[in-house]
Amino acid sequence: MGFWQTLFATLLGVTVAGAISFLNTQKQLRHDAEQRDRDRKMNLRRDVYLEAAEAIGRAQGMLASFSRDDLSLSEIIDIAQENPGALNKAQIVADEETVKALVGFGKFVTRKLVDLLTLRLALQHIREELSARRENIAHLEAEQANLASAFRGQQIRSDLVDYFLLKFRENGERLQTLRDEIGHLLDQESFSIRELGRATVQTTLESQVEVGKINIAIRREVEMPLDSGNYLALLKELATEVQPEVDRAYAGVDKIFEEKPKLGENG
Repeated sequence: MGFWQTLFATLLGVTVAGAISFLNTQKQLRHDAEQRDRDRKMNLRRDVYLEAAEAIGRAQGMLASFSRDDLSLSEIIDIAQENPGALNKAQIVADEETVKALVGFGKFVTRKLVDLLTLRLALQHIREELSARRENIAHLEAEQANLASAFRGQQIRSDLVDYFLLKFRENGERLQTLRDEIGHLLDQESFSIRELGRATVQTTLESQVEVGKINIAIRREVEMPLDSGNYLALLKELATEVQPEVDRAYAGVDKIFEEKPKLGENG
């Protein structure tokens, strides 16, 4: 009887130990599977978010380029079009807070794009008007030169002299009007350039805060949280410090343009 009791106790011990070992193994396997799944999702998020970060940077670059004379409007818009689906992909893997931040940035870009595009088109229109008037001036000056040459060479019939004199006087009056219009348009161009420059700098500074909101949400997702209050305060402080310097620089430019007519009068 003692033998069977001993055997039973041994079997029971082996069974219990096996069961415990099995449960521990299953628990470890589940943990490993969960860790692999978590790592896979983190890697997926990392790759998608890095791609989104590049797209966000391109969008910021696009907005910052509206005051560049060396780029056409189509070239500026193309800056943000290299990978237009990156932000959409980010919304697929993002949690609710990150999606809100991404959508908020998209709204910001759209709003500022319209504002900057309006200023850029206004400047472009002024320059087109300037170009048209300069072409008219070149045409009238050539016509005046031909009339003067004809008079000097006595190539005009006597019965047409009055007509050509009237034409010469009308051309002169039109030239003066065009030159006055060009002066006014140049003032408008200078004002538009400065307004577009100011708006571009302000937009660039404001975009840093919007991007900061995305960074906060993403870092929380990947378990690398930031102190959101301090981080956003730092970005806003940067904008607060930079903007007065920008305003001071443009104020200097404004002063130069204000003094320009006086310099011309004194000269």
